[in-house]
Amino acid sequence: MSLKAELETWAAALNAYDEENFEQSLELFSVSLYSLPLILTLTPIQRIADSSKILTNMGLIYATLGEHEAAVERFIEATGLDQFLAVAFVLSTLLFFSFSSHFSSSDTFNAVSLISCYPATTGP
Repeated sequence: MSLKAELETWAAALNAYDEENFEQSLELFSVSLYSLPLILTLTPIQRIADSSKILTNMGLIYATLGEHEAAVERFIEATGLDQFLAVAFVLSTLLFFSFSSHFSSSDTFNAVSLISCYPATTGP
């Protein structure tokens, strides 16, 4: 997907979010665009959701909708792409521990493993 098309799709998704049309916003963030070559076969092009920032936005939307497990999954995917994306890491751990009763024991183990990947730092 060209940078222009990706930015236009991202802007449309953010506009849908601002209008509180969360489902449409998720659809736009998740869109897979296809090119149609002369042979008339569909060829997939990179999805806009392959970015850590897009996945973080999707996590925020899922959290807004009350779909906390999906939100945590998106935040974990985002931190998998960008291990320094602090906001996704903090939001995933906050949601996970706030709503831990919604998750299985394997999810608990995975979350603790994720947290332990980021060593605590001490102040000056």
